[in-house]
Amino acid sequence: MSDLTIHEGSFDQNVVAGTPIKERKIVKVTNALGKLKKLQTIQFRYKPEVDSDQRLRAGFSAQQVREIIPEAVFEEDGYLMLDMDVLKAYVREAKKELRKINKIKVKL
Repeated sequence: MSDLTIHEGSFDQNVVAGTPIKERKIVKVTNALGKLKKLQTIQFRYKPEVDSDQRLRAGFSAQQVREIIPEAVFEEDGYLMLDMDVLKAYVREAKKELRKINKIKVKL
């Protein structure tokens, strides 16, 4: 296994996130829009010992996301955490799917 190598502002094309491509199985994200539509946006406040500000926040429940997009959730120090980079990738794919849907509707 090799790490990402930087050479004067560029990177080794054979390495993705520290793992050589030949050691990865690449799978296309499918039905991103459908999966995102299943997620329920929630509002919440952290407990005072975590956030003294107590401001209202919005987001997703890691438990629910784990059921729908398991690769977007990881555990750290006993807490489930969301990997926002994975969720952003799903949003990008969902936008592509919406563009295709909209193009089809315009043609009809």
